[in-house]
Amino acid sequence: MSTVPAVLDAAVARFGDRPAIWHDGRRTTFAELSGRADGVAAWLGEQGIRPGDRVAVRLANDPRFPAWAHGIWRAGGVLVGINPLYAGAAAATILEDSGARLEVTAETELPPPADAPRAVVEPRDLAALQYTGGTTGAPKGAMLTHANLVAGQRQLAERCPELVPGEERLFSAVPMAHVSGLVLAILASAGLGAEMLVVPRFTPDEAVRLVDELRPTFFPIVPTMATALLRLPPGPPDRWSCVKVITCGAAPMALDLQRRFEALTGCPVRPSYGGTETSAIATLSPRTGSSPGSSGVPMPETTIEIRSLTDPTALAPPGEDGEIAVRGPQVAAGYWNRPDATAEFFAGGTFRSGDVGHVDERGFLHVVDRLKDMIIASGYNVYPAAVERAVFTHPAVAETIVIGVPDPYRGEDVRAYVVLNPGHALTLEELQEHLRPLLSPMELPRQLEIRDELPKTAVGKLSRRDLREELGA
Repeated sequence: MSTVPAVLDAAVARFGDRPAIWHDGRRTTFAELSGRADGVAAWLGEQGIRPGDRVAVRLANDPRFPAWAHGIWRAGGVLVGINPLYAGAAAATILEDSGARLEVTAETELPPPADAPRAVVEPRDLAALQYTGGTTGAPKGAMLTHANLVAGQRQLAERCPELVPGEERLFSAVPMAHVSGLVLAILASAGLGAEMLVVPRFTPDEAVRLVDELRPTFFPIVPTMATALLRLPPGPPDRWSCVKVITCGAAPMALDLQRRFEALTGCPVRPSYGGTETSAIATLSPRTGSSPGSSGVPMPETTIEIRSLTDPTALAPPGEDGEIAVRGPQVAAGYWNRPDATAEFFAGGTFRSGDVGHVDERGFLHVVDRLKDMIIASGYNVYPAAVERAVFTHPAVAETIVIGVPDPYRGEDVRAYVVLNPGHALTLEELQEHLRPLLSPMELPRQLEIRDELPKTAVGKLSRRDLREELGA
């Protein structure tokens, strides 16, 4: 087991003169990043920060973020990432719950490089508190240790051997304030000696410009990013030839969307599954061989269990749907100051995800939906993700979210919210006619609402929660 400071030290020793960060035409080498991290660590010490203290970083993707993060870790502190898009009340809740002693914002100037004594950091020490809504209730801080984060980065490198240390460029649009950005950008960059192309906010035009000019080799996406890129006019035939690895996370990717994006890029899309409590990734598709519609196979040293929906202490029969549980070195130590929730969801070191799925005969994980998102219509269980995948096959549909809405007779009705492709129209009757061969009568949407855009989370995932809150209000 190792620590994040040790990973950065190794990158500096091997690739000190290589660029670690690109942003807006400026490059920072690993040696320069290390110096800036030392300056942060020295400044934190002057502010009274001691090992184990929590330091909140409330920044969008910013070239200063890696220096703040590595400086906090070198000082022995615990990083608390807060997305700057969060409402004031939500951010205040995280600050209070974490007990953060200091908050870094866009207005906080990066300290100058300076020598500072290094804190002694052990692999089992906390490295980050990453807040998540989790399976239920108010946001909870997942306790990620140095060993967790290093394992997440190492597993990614092992599963993607085509990424060569010292030779790669990472397209870094995933939020650094989220665990995905910590592992797929900041940690992956240090572990691989790779250059991060820091993208403050994803836009499809800017993304293809960076692909054309800077030729990234690792391109992590979420499904909404693929949808946006597919709307652009065709580019040069060799545009995507630089990309070695495309991973897709945050939400299951519709098979039709995956195939269209693979046709655009000429590169296989490798779906993944994971979350805050699993240091971003628990399963990832191998570079060869796949199971259509799956989220890949367990990462190295990782076990996926499918628990019974009626008794979470028992395993579901092989091939049947159940609650997905994850065991591995990347699984968080539990929830900060939540002993009851830790005991319930991390019993025995295995994380109960609250997601429903099954493992096929080849070992590939198929994610069905969130337990809490399940719609109960006339006593039948309806999984919104299954309906969304079917709705997405209609040629008029660009994006869709499906939720349950109250109905006095059925309990809940299935409502589809849809963003249309340019130049298309769609009625409820037309959608139902398209879906009848694909869905059971209970799954068929009985309501359709056309919108110009749909709400998204901080990591770009379509947000059912926002629509349910809107409906409740």
